[in-house]
Amino acid sequence: MGELISAGVYRLKYSKLFYILLGLLVVTLTLCYMQAIPQTVSLDVSPTEAVTQEEGYVTVEYEEQASFYPLNSLFFQYVLFNLISCGVFCPLFLSHEYSDGVLRNRLIVGRNRVQIYLGNLAINGLYGAATTVVGILTGLCVGMPMLKGFGETELSTLVIYGLFSLITTWACVSLFTMAAMIVANRAVAATLCIVLAFGLYFLGQFLTIGLSQPELLQGGLIWGPDGTFQMADPAPNPSYISGFKRQVYQFLYELTPGGQCFQIANMGAETPWHLPVYAALFTALTTGIGLAIFQRKDVK
Repeated sequence: MGELISAGVYRLKYSKLFYILLGLLVVTLTLCYMQAIPQTVSLDVSPTEAVTQEEGYVTVEYEEQASFYPLNSLFFQYVLFNLISCGVFCPLFLSHEYSDGVLRNRLIVGRNRVQIYLGNLAINGLYGAATTVVGILTGLCVGMPMLKGFGETELSTLVIYGLFSLITTWACVSLFTMAAMIVANRAVAATLCIVLAFGLYFLGQFLTIGLSQPELLQGGLIWGPDGTFQMADPAPNPSYISGFKRQVYQFLYELTPGGQCFQIANMGAETPWHLPVYAALFTALTTGIGLAIFQRKDVK
């Protein structure tokens, strides 16, 4: 299998698609950082809940607010780009396996299907690793100078989420490799992978919004009987998800690559160590299914 990987690395080295997608990642992240520059300005004051009325005028008390560091919410956004770009790269890079007869020739010279499948998975995994490294380097070299760093975020937290982003990207790669290896038609495989990528993206977004709904809604200002403004009691949120439905949402949020990507991008995982476990489980599942189907596939 070493020769298969060496040949794949050689193709990857001279692949225009590889460099185009990496360049697009750098440009996209840079634009995101540039748009966030105004947010780095410290807000001097922010309103509190203390509201009083004096001489017919409403006065609001203010308190100091710490600086906001938008890089914390942008640094790992590259993992969302990885989800989409892997869906584009994997089927297009592997399309020659069927269209150029490469797969048939490899079988003729004695390569077994497991070696071929795992070799292609490894090459796609290298692409996933490359996009992750480029995303991190872009954040460090471009994002940090623009957006004043990470504030009080600990280095260990950044390292952990960086590793998790790589593992989750490999989970995405395993899914798209499976689709590309079992679908012979290049156009169909590419369409399927892109649809899966955007489907996972929107699923992750949907789950993020659903699970982030608060259980209670903050009460508004009401006019009290003594002629002053008062805060109303919090009210139940009809959009809050609870019970078994919430358990299903949470399971899908942690298992699917789309949900994992949004948790990493927002650095908001409630149980961070679940991410690599579920990502490894998803990778093993899709690789096992892909190998089982590919070994029985009729190669013409």
